[in-house]
Amino acid sequence: MHDAGIAAGLASFTREELQALILRLAGESESAARRIRYLLRPRTAVRNLALRMAALRGGDYRHGRAMAEALGRELEQIVADIEQDVFPHHPVPALALTESLLALDEILMEYEDDYGAISRAFEDAGTLWLKAARAARDQECLPLMDWPARVLELLGRDSHGVRHHLLKEAERLLDELELRRLNEAYGQARQKAGHGENRYPRLAWGDLQSGWRERDSAAKAPAEPVHAHALEQVRFHLDCGEADQELAQLLSLKQGIADPEPVLDLLDRAYGQLGDTARRIEVRRERFHLQPDLANYRRLEQLLDEPALQALREQLALEPPAPQEAVTRARVLFAAGLPLLAQVCVLANARTFEIEGNTPRLAALGMEAAQLGSPLAATVVWRALLNSMLNDGRSRDYHIGTRLFVELQHLATGITDYCGVPTHAQYGAALYERHRLKTKFWRGVQRASSEGPSPFRCGG
Repeated sequence: MHDAGIAAGLASFTREELQALILRLAGESESAARRIRYLLRPRTAVRNLALRMAALRGGDYRHGRAMAEALGRELEQIVADIEQDVFPHHPVPALALTESLLALDEILMEYEDDYGAISRAFEDAGTLWLKAARAARDQECLPLMDWPARVLELLGRDSHGVRHHLLKEAERLLDELELRRLNEAYGQARQKAGHGENRYPRLAWGDLQSGWRERDSAAKAPAEPVHAHALEQVRFHLDCGEADQELAQLLSLKQGIADPEPVLDLLDRAYGQLGDTARRIEVRRERFHLQPDLANYRRLEQLLDEPALQALREQLALEPPAPQEAVTRARVLFAAGLPLLAQVCVLANARTFEIEGNTPRLAALGMEAAQLGSPLAATVVWRALLNSMLNDGRSRDYHIGTRLFVELQHLATGITDYCGVPTHAQYGAALYERHRLKTKFWRGVQRASSEGPSPFRCGG
């Protein structure tokens, strides 16, 4: 905050007087000297801030209110410097720096006995992370990032409840559908962690990865802070363009960490900086093998030539998915240009989709099937969503269900072979027989049919 009196006084100083004043302040206080050196070299802000955070991590502090206030002031200054000096022009480095700052809560929060400056600084860092993520997203700097999953991962490392602004202000970054997905996944994580309604879960690294894969988090928890710290250091050096110096460290970490995905991400970046496309393909193949989802397929697809891409498509065609992976596999098959195989996958897993119910990834599959000219696959998906909604009696969602039914009527006009699936007339009759007492839904169907095109219709 600027002081009006100081500003007025400085306005009357000559250049030489200002220089003498600055040198005097630097000579009287080492902290003032450090601050002046930082402000004189704005282009080195990222490195300077990373070194300041490394110093905080390695410091040996005494417990007490005065120390907590001093640490809080330093954290608040770092947050302000990131926001003023890095964020306006470089949102991705600002994002990385803010994540590194948030990771210090595990070390520094033990010096705060009650809510104070340290807690406030970490809360401000959470808000800044959302701002930087929004800017990176708007500028399409990280087009493959799954932002709800990233927010959830950061929340899962919240050991002291100081990252709740990531959840409280998530609308700064996420749209309505993503907020619902985040809320649902966060509730599952909290239930899995065994905490009450008003506590944040303390989950180990990797427990919040896509798919909620089961891991023995208790066995690997003691080693996680070491790995997390090492990964932060590697990430910082990659931000500085020093990939050649970090390969050995990354390969060593890959052998010793329970969840290799963050290491693979950094290896991908490192080989990209070095221009080693063949190694990047190997890394992305391994990532896709570990988690064969749509995002990882698209990452791999970007680097493959046509023969390699065709070989990957053949591999996908020959490997039947597990039931829990059917939605993801169908989306990947559509993305791979194999709509008939995707349709077979959808037809074979119709009951699984109905059990899964109204999830964002299943709704995305229905949209993609309709967009890519597979009305039968889209029909099976929309029926699964509608059946789940009516079977559960979710009357608050009937307005969505009525539009789904109208869209099913439209899709039926483009289907010539139902491949053993009931026709729309047969399905509608059976649906009415099972749910004829849900008059609110059927009135909505009549009203929606008279209102025109369905909002679910892609491109129409």
